[in-house]
Amino acid sequence: MQFSPAKKALLNVYHISWALQPFAHAGPGPGFFACGIPAELRKLGINCSVVIPEHRPVSTHKPAFLTLPHSVQLAPEKLLPVNVKEGHLGDIQFFSIGNPALFDREKIYAEPDELLRIIFFSLGTLLFLQNHAAPPDVVVCHDWQTGLIPAYLKIHGERIFARAVPSIFYNYKSPFLGIFPLAALAPAGLGFEHFSPFPNLSMIAIAEVARRFADRVVEIEDPAKVTSFEEFARRETGLFRTLLAVPFLGMEHADPSARLAFQSFLPEEKLDAVSPYVAQIVRGNLLAPEQTLLILTAAENSQACVFKDIVNFDELTALLKDLQQIDWAELAAFRKRALAFSPITGQIEGEIRILKPYELDEIGPIEDTELESAGLAELPFLARGTIITGAGMEFLGTPSPVSIGAYPICELNTSFLGIQAADILAAQEISATIIHWFIMIPAGERGRIVRDHFTASQYFGLDSNQVHFFEQPGVFPLLDRSGNLARDPEKKRLLFFGSGHGQFPLLFKTSGMLELAMKLGIRHLFCSSDSNLAADISSPLYRKILGRHARTQFAATVELVNQRAIEAGGIPVMLDGIPRLLEHFVLPEELTEQARIWETPFNSCNFTFRLGAFAFNYAPPVWVRPNRIRGRKYFEQATLLGDITGNVRTQFLRVPRTQRYINPLRLVLLKEAVREFLEKNHLLRTLNY
Repeated sequence: MQFSPAKKALLNVYHISWALQPFAHAGPGPGFFACGIPAELRKLGINCSVVIPEHRPVSTHKPAFLTLPHSVQLAPEKLLPVNVKEGHLGDIQFFSIGNPALFDREKIYAEPDELLRIIFFSLGTLLFLQNHAAPPDVVVCHDWQTGLIPAYLKIHGERIFARAVPSIFYNYKSPFLGIFPLAALAPAGLGFEHFSPFPNLSMIAIAEVARRFADRVVEIEDPAKVTSFEEFARRETGLFRTLLAVPFLGMEHADPSARLAFQSFLPEEKLDAVSPYVAQIVRGNLLAPEQTLLILTAAENSQACVFKDIVNFDELTALLKDLQQIDWAELAAFRKRALAFSPITGQIEGEIRILKPYELDEIGPIEDTELESAGLAELPFLARGTIITGAGMEFLGTPSPVSIGAYPICELNTSFLGIQAADILAAQEISATIIHWFIMIPAGERGRIVRDHFTASQYFGLDSNQVHFFEQPGVFPLLDRSGNLARDPEKKRLLFFGSGHGQFPLLFKTSGMLELAMKLGIRHLFCSSDSNLAADISSPLYRKILGRHARTQFAATVELVNQRAIEAGGIPVMLDGIPRLLEHFVLPEELTEQARIWETPFNSCNFTFRLGAFAFNYAPPVWVRPNRIRGRKYFEQATLLGDITGNVRTQFLRVPRTQRYINPLRLVLLKEAVREFLEKNHLLRTLNY
């Protein structure tokens, strides 16, 4: 069946209302206005129709019936067809939009799923207007239940109707009729930022959105006092002339004093966060469950980042929250560098020479009483630093956000951090002084896990006042090898990576830890990762390392260990005549292969610093690093602690691997690391260490 042909008229105006006198209203208000004003407008030669929901009283009116060839999807299990009925009340033509599952109810207002009904009615109305023979020149919305429509028209109107369609909003200041969680808005496809500062959705928040996006707002203080609609009709025709006198091309013609400018968390020119629910209207297509959400990055010549199967409320809400964490300008630069990444050329410029093993000093288990005594004398002035980035848990079979430091090592009845705490207790006994512990933790859930682990373990016997946490803010999103934002295939969340251990020097200073350490009389800081089981400070071997460090004038001492065949890490080089560490993925492939042939030892991530190394404002470079997580290849951004060696005077020491470096993230197997740890301690006891 076809709709009744629209009369040729000056304008096609649609009044949208949740109620209509006489069969769907609740006293003086929108139902009366939506009936009275259109009748007056028709007398003025304006073709005016009314669109309302198909409430039960409307369905018994039995007008002509039609089902649109489109559906509205409110959730995977709710793909609802849009039923449209046409009827007349005197000279007023009206259309009802509905579906029995949502509107065949006893009540018109205040249903538990009121927001879903409002979203369905709003999207269904736009689908109807898009496909009707008489497209709208102006849309007039009555009360807060229709408040999403002005936003749709302003944001997506030109894509829906191939031209801008202005809107007028009648604000009746109706009584409060329910509150909904903000996440329930997900099917509407409108960014949550439009509803700020409201933490929950209510008639107030939706009405405010309508006031921001409508081209004109009419405030109705007391609907009961209105007895004639002739004046309202004349006022509307004046508004029509004003609105349609300007070629509306988008937000650039909007009156900034009338509403807040539209700001999406994605650049509008790159597609303003169109969700699959709104995409059906924009494209005029039937929405299928496998609809795709397209988010375009702000990169030059950017390609779409495609997220499939986002049709669940929680998934969409979580994805939008993830997207709001992203610095899009930073992402654009990262994406450009990632797509240009080549292991052949590397990422560093300058004259580079790999240091050969014989060029590096070595320190081992051979007795050196003088050097060990020098280290013992400095031990009371030493603090321990631990870096917890949260990376690498996939190798231990545990998904993030669990922290490696808190990971239980059942064979030892402790955790990685528990082993480091035991080492501090042993060092305190040797030095007869308190050794402070500075721990850089990730912000958010991983950091909370670490703090809770210390609380639950009663700080492993340490005094809580000697353990100092400082947070590493911010995360970087991962990109897949095509340059798209990477997503966890199971959780359908974006994948983020910590910004790396390279921020430790800067954050140690800016967080106030450096100032605190100086007040405590600390001179040196031993810094390691949370996953190295052999990074102790209580052994005689480390006392020799500390003694060597204290006797020289170097600001940093880096421990190097022999590589195994499958490993790659920071390599000691001369860059433009300055000794420093550079990661293998930064170097050209030719040089990393040369380092393997020469068996150049690599960085164990064990550093001993003088506090002066942290005194200057050091901003670490950000590198693009290829990574593999759960069998999938990604690009990540990384900052590296070893990069500080290019800014402070550094010495490299070759140390016995089994004595100073047992890392399950390199061995891939935790049990193998535990076995090496036990062998190491057995060896130490044999040598009377």
